Amino acid sequence: MVREFLLGFLSSVVLTALGRYIAPRLGLLDSPDDTHKAHGRTVALGGWALAAAALPILAGLSAIEIWKLALGSFVALGVGLLDDRFGLSPKAKLLGQVLSAAVAVLIAGWTVQSVSLFGVEMALGWLAIPFTLFWIVGAINAFNLLDGLDGLATGAAAIIFGAAALLAHQAGNSAVLALLGGFVGILLGFLSFNWAPARVFLGDGGTHFVGYWLALLSIQATQAGLSAPREVPLLSPIFLLGVPIADTVWAIVRRLRERKSILQADRGHVHHKLVAMGLSDQAAVLILYGAVAITCAVAVAARLLAPPAAR
Repeated sequence: MVREFLLGFLSSVVLTALGRYIAPRLGLLDSPDDTHKAHGRTVALGGWALAAAALPILAGLSAIEIWKLALGSFVALGVGLLDDRFGLSPKAKLLGQVLSAAVAVLIAGWTVQSVSLFGVEMALGWLAIPFTLFWIVGAINAFNLLDGLDGLATGAAAIIFGAAALLAHQAGNSAVLALLGGFVGILLGFLSFNWAPARVFLGDGGTHFVGYWLALLSIQATQAGLSAPREVPLLSPIFLLGVPIADTVWAIVRRLRERKSILQADRGHVHHKLVAMGLSDQAAVLILYGAVAITCAVAVAARLLAPPAAR
């Protein structure tokens, strides 16, 4: 894990620094708007650098299952990059997200076979595929919505991956533990450019790529191997992604109450509310880091303190 962390960190720093100069030539730039980031400046998008930094981590893992899962992450990256460059409609972007999830399900055979709640296992049966598709697409969107302040999504993902690494260690899942360590390093390397005032943004390419892996690894970290997950302790991945999930659910409820499309962007997310209360962007980010750390701590504690039969 330490080797993958260092490799991920160094690769991310080098590639993100390089990406600052490549992105303008590819048209991968984020300009200010009134609904997402009111940053008042044009900033390079470096999500592709995260994916490139992950390649040496993936290359060091011989498990073919990991590479099959990685195919879906690169589809998610491509969808996000197309949106960054050309601006996809919400429906087209959603279709692309479903496609990336379908790659995980149909090519990698990654479906959640059963879940457990308070020690009671529930087989999903015919619901396994729709449940898995919903979880992956939902996680991608939830993480994307969290990316509203400099450094927020990047740091939050690093915390979540770090907590998931503790679960993978407890489960004895060495391959997933190594991959999680690599992602923590990659995100911290990127954060050195993404912290306020950010010199590089994740963009949709970055949020889609990272969100895809958050969906998969938050569940696979609870498993002993790389096969399709079974007896997934339902509360563990939900608490790991607790903050982005809660913010997304509230956004859907808020938009429905206001008779707006749930796909319509707005500035009513929790990070916007904190800034509207008079907090600085950095203070709002640190508060939300704390919230993410708390929900992740609950996920880890619940798993580690559960009786063996319920693990």
